[in-house]
Amino acid sequence: MRIGIIGGNFNPIHIGHVSMIEEVYESFNLDKLLIVPNSNPHYKETRKIKFELTVDMINLAINKKIDYEISTLESDVNEKHFTLNTLKNISEMYKNDKLIFIIGSDQFLKFETWYKPEEIRKLINIVVPIRTPYFVDVEELIKKNPGSFIRKNYGRKVLLKTSTEKMMIFFDLVNKIDISSYAIKKMFVEDNAREAKKFLPSTVFEYIVKNKIYNL
Repeated sequence: MRIGIIGGNFNPIHIGHVSMIEEVYESFNLDKLLIVPNSNPHYKETRKIKFELTVDMINLAINKKIDYEISTLESDVNEKHFTLNTLKNISEMYKNDKLIFIIGSDQFLKFETWYKPEEIRKLINIVVPIRTPYFVDVEELIKKNPGSFIRKNYGRKVLLKTSTEKMMIFFDLVNKIDISSYAIKKMFVEDNAREAKKFLPSTVFEYIVKNKIYNL
């Protein structure tokens, strides 16, 4: 099977997440998507919510045509989670499958600050969906690593590979939605739910309001 792995806070999952997931799932002919919500993202300050609430919102948001599974590997709110360790666990669990790690261009721009990024690049193929305003300058990336990349272009995809690492694929999204979970939470806190509603699947918006998730 071809399995995509995507992590994140998903607090809350919004239309940008959903649109990107659907595009990548279809464009890369995935058989399954493994979603890994991070309950304790040490790389950002965020208002924590129960893991079960995040799972409910994801289930409400994802198109049922997509075969997906929600992982509990990063569900412990008291533990500091590192992507490398999670990917190693998943690689062991799915050792007979073809795996790709999906990382949004906003996070890819910070990728070198992650825990052992070079080991992640050696472990798994990486897909970077590019959205506004987080553009990745692939040409500049190649210039900084002269002679180390084998490059191929396929339509909206640019493939880079080195002799020691897996492939990195930069995917120019058709639908580039500029919104963040942080901005949506801020709208709710500032009593601007009407604006937040524009960026959420209707089922997720109703769930947030019903359960008063972001009320002060």
